[in-house]
Amino acid sequence: MAKLEKEYLQIPEAIHFVADDPLIGLLAPEPQLSLDNHLRLRIWQIQERFKCPVIGWCLDIAEQKEVLRKERISIKDKSNFEIHEIVVESLGEENHLSRRIDSWLNRKYQKEIKELSSLNQEKFIKHWNASLKKGEVEGILWVAVTKTDLSTEVAISIFGDMHMEMHVRAKQIGIERQRLNQEAKRNEILAESVREVTRTNKNLKKETEGLRNELAIVSRLSDTFRGQNQKLENELSKVKENDLIASLQRENAELRAGRDGVLKQISVYERELRKLQNQNDKLLFKLKKKWQTHIHKRNDSENPIDQNAGSISHESGSSLDLSQRCVLLVGGLPQMESLYRRLIERNKGVFEYHDGRMNAGAKELVGQVRRADLVLCCIDHSSHTAALVVKKLCKRYKKPFQILLNSSLNNIFLTLLTIRSRLASIQNGQDDFDNNLSKNRSQELIMR
Repeated sequence: MAKLEKEYLQIPEAIHFVADDPLIGLLAPEPQLSLDNHLRLRIWQIQERFKCPVIGWCLDIAEQKEVLRKERISIKDKSNFEIHEIVVESLGEENHLSRRIDSWLNRKYQKEIKELSSLNQEKFIKHWNASLKKGEVEGILWVAVTKTDLSTEVAISIFGDMHMEMHVRAKQIGIERQRLNQEAKRNEILAESVREVTRTNKNLKKETEGLRNELAIVSRLSDTFRGQNQKLENELSKVKENDLIASLQRENAELRAGRDGVLKQISVYERELRKLQNQNDKLLFKLKKKWQTHIHKRNDSENPIDQNAGSISHESGSSLDLSQRCVLLVGGLPQMESLYRRLIERNKGVFEYHDGRMNAGAKELVGQVRRADLVLCCIDHSSHTAALVVKKLCKRYKKPFQILLNSSLNNIFLTLLTIRSRLASIQNGQDDFDNNLSKNRSQELIMR
């Protein structure tokens, strides 16, 4: 206390308490703290043996310095031990510093106080042992030293555990310090290695810079030698130029001789080609005359309509009468749909059209085939898939079916004229197609 009183005397504003101060007798003693009707001791009331360990365990050195600064006690030029000694000596009696330390610890460990103060001795010991195994004893230590319902034996046991824990931790700290010293030595070795590597790198950089300079010199020399070499090669080429020119002249002469031979052969082929072309023209002329004779004979034997099919196909008074039969045309040119429709409707028929595209599937085509009395499929402007689908649908629904190689108006008109007497008997068109194929082809040639 003498050291503490000395510290307080250095500060005019501090309140100095002495044992025989008459003011002490005038102050009523502060009652013991209580929490949920459980009385707790103040820090100056705990056993002397616990005061030093409590300060050492529950207040770190930074907190001890802060407490002293708040009480305006100078800590200048004082070691950590001297600061600890001042704090512990203040706990001998109630004073400003001891009350501040008591309040500080109560605030710091208020959670542990609320959880552990109401435990009975047996449960508290179990909790103490569990905390000791975890190494978390600061908060429960403060509760233990201020708890009034623990027996002397339990207090001695806690003090012993705490004392031995201090030894264990001291040993661990010593081991850790040794490890840290070893690590520091290794770090120093590594640092020296790093310094050595740094020095080596500097030397290597210098050597690299020197090599770069040497390489630049070598490059300049190489360029010089390359220029000289080029000059020598040019001179050598001039020396060999005469021989090369003679060789090229000989090769040129040989190529000219070969070219002349090829030109002669080409002229021979041209003469033969002209002869063949003349023969071909004669044959074509004979074939044309025969074909014209055939056409005249054909025109004389056919219906007079065939002589002017283009005009007949557009006349409303022609001899073709469809009798309101429904004709479905699949394929052909979509741009000519209106002309197809005009041809069928002027000849007293009902017209339906499908462009032969199967992008949307065959659903629409099914309904059209079922409504039709005759199905015509032009394969020059429609897909083979459409032709196969139409053929299968006509077989299924027993509809007359005819394939057209050409989708012109005249060909459609001539086809209808050809099959008008058999509209009721044609089922799928396939049985009639093979027999009339040559005839249809001749008609198409006439139209062309």
